[in-house]
Amino acid sequence: MGDKIPKRTAQEKTDHVAELLLTCRVELLIIDEFQHFVDSGHLAEAKLAADWLKNLMEETNVAVVVSGLPPSIGILQSNPQLTRRFSAHHELRRFDWKVAEDRREFAGVLKHMQGQLPLPCPSLHSSEIITRMYAASAGVIDYVAKIIDGAVSLAFEHNKRQLGLALFEQAFAEEVWSTVPPKLNPFNPSTEPRYLVGAGEPFWYLRQDLKNIALEG
Repeated sequence: MGDKIPKRTAQEKTDHVAELLLTCRVELLIIDEFQHFVDSGHLAEAKLAADWLKNLMEETNVAVVVSGLPPSIGILQSNPQLTRRFSAHHELRRFDWKVAEDRREFAGVLKHMQGQLPLPCPSLHSSEIITRMYAASAGVIDYVAKIIDGAVSLAFEHNKRQLGLALFEQAFAEEVWSTVPPKLNPFNPSTEPRYLVGAGEPFWYLRQDLKNIALEG
């Protein structure tokens, strides 16, 4: 919007945001990472954030879409009027390896992504790549996109004519786990990929969900 974000009070900044939205004739406001509106988890702060958003919507009459992790729901639910306004929810959950339909959909997503790539690439929906990509992402599509986008960027940067495991291996280290030991990188062709749910590994928080689920194509 070309604004320089002047030093003002919270209310003055809010008024300024409303003015910019109206002046620029904004029709849709998308707020990402909405859970960070309240990082402390305190109910009082959630209510303040919800009230702030409700007042901004009323003042500007701009449609709002919010996205974020599950705690975002708690912020919206702290204000009854906001709960009604955001009654339509859509959950983008991770693909679950133990569910056959999820595995098929995960393969379908990879197949679709391959069709959009600007460079030749080994079959992303082959059994081997599916298994490695799932180990590298735990079924979270955002990680899949980051790995593939990262590999494409590396290919252009180094004048590579096609994608392969080596580029995916490097992209994983740059986009998902910067300190990954080579033997744990899911795209290392000399190792068997496994769930990265150990202490200090990127999907530690999913260790209970992935417990006792075989990772095989």
